Amino acid sequence: MFDRVLPNRQRERLSGRALAFIIVVLVHLLLAGVLLLLTPDKPQPHNNDTPNVFILLPDPTPQRQRKPAPKARPPASKALTRTPVPPPKKPEPPAKPVVFGDLAYNAFDIAKIPSAAPASTADAGVGADSDAAAGVGTGPGGVTLYKAEWQREPTHAELSFYMPKGLPDDSWGMIACKTVARNLVEDCQPLDDWPHGSGIARGLVNAAWQFKVRPPRINGKPEIGSWVRIRIDFSSKAPKDD
Repeated sequence: MFDRVLPNRQRERLSGRALAFIIVVLVHLLLAGVLLLLTPDKPQPHNNDTPNVFILLPDPTPQRQRKPAPKARPPASKALTRTPVPPPKKPEPPAKPVVFGDLAYNAFDIAKIPSAAPASTADAGVGADSDAAAGVGTGPGGVTLYKAEWQREPTHAELSFYMPKGLPDDSWGMIACKTVARNLVEDCQPLDDWPHGSGIARGLVNAAWQFKVRPPRINGKPEIGSWVRIRIDFSSKAPKDD
């Protein structure tokens, strides 16, 4: 039909144009394909609609078996283990007795305890050292007990805290102590008391940490570390002041 309508020359033109158009289209398609291959893949967007899943595991210990934590108990009162503190000291004249109810005590002059040593031994030494050099008996472990004297007699406040109640008239207690520095004593032990088993000697042992006793002097030197004997009498008749 075209052969009849169009001359040969025009047919050639149309065929050339159609071929060129087809080539251009193919080139564009080829370029588009190359661009698609060179373009990197876009990251897949995170789907925010996906819910987060949390798995709650049951407590291995049943709730009914769980016990509340015990409350911290307050520390035990330290007053139970604290060393008893004696009342404040009340200075009193040495000559006056200290009254326990209807009883009074006289601090027995331990320097006047009769010596158990022979007279020849008692005469040894010079001056005041002669009495101190003589023992008055034996103490714990067979140690020699020496005479001594008070540097300061104990007060009512120092003794009353440790003495048993209801002491009978003419009761007494006797202890042995080791002298240490500063005219103090330590390692005291009960020797005897009256009435026996009354606890007076034990009370004196507990109160002895307050005692001020001069150690015996031998050849002019204090024998610190030696043992002395202390006796305290209790009486209802207080001596009169001079």
